[in-house]
Amino acid sequence: DEGVGLYLYGVPSAENPKGTGTGKTTTGVALVVQYLRERVKLEAKRERAIDGLPAYFVKMSKFQNVYNSMFRGSHGKTEEAADVFSALKTKMVKTDLLLIDDIGLRGMTEALQNELYEIIDDREMNGKSTIFTSNMPLEPMGEILSEQVVSRIDGMTHQIPLGGKDHRKKAL
Repeated sequence: DEGVGLYLYGVPSAENPKGTGTGKTTTGVALVVQYLRERVKLEAKRERAIDGLPAYFVKMSKFQNVYNSMFRGSHGKTEEAADVFSALKTKMVKTDLLLIDDIGLRGMTEALQNELYEIIDDREMNGKSTIFTSNMPLEPMGEILSEQVVSRIDGMTHQIPLGGKDHRKKAL
């Protein structure tokens, strides 16, 4: 509730050179679930009403795909995609706690970076908490995202490295 967020990122190691599968998304989702539990308790005690969307999870790849779909296909399809993107962006801005999963997974156009910047900037200015997950530390993220986006993320989050083995890989 104080606008402080988290940047959970994977730490590469000899046993896990890409820092994948270290529990970043699982940790982020667990935090969102706990936040929702606490909000429900406050609602039940009538101390804080749940009006609107208290928390929202979005994969960065979905956000990017929805954005890209506004520029592909027939006029009707692009208009429909624009409506979907607008609704998604509104949810991302208005929710009390936002989890953006796998930021920096792939490059972005300058226009999409501007959309992301608007969301992050609005959330920071309004003291809304955001949790980001990524497979890389924030410092080299400037090669994928604009320095303005990276600076905003840095200023509004505590960075937490998660290392260890890739829990998605099955033991042989």
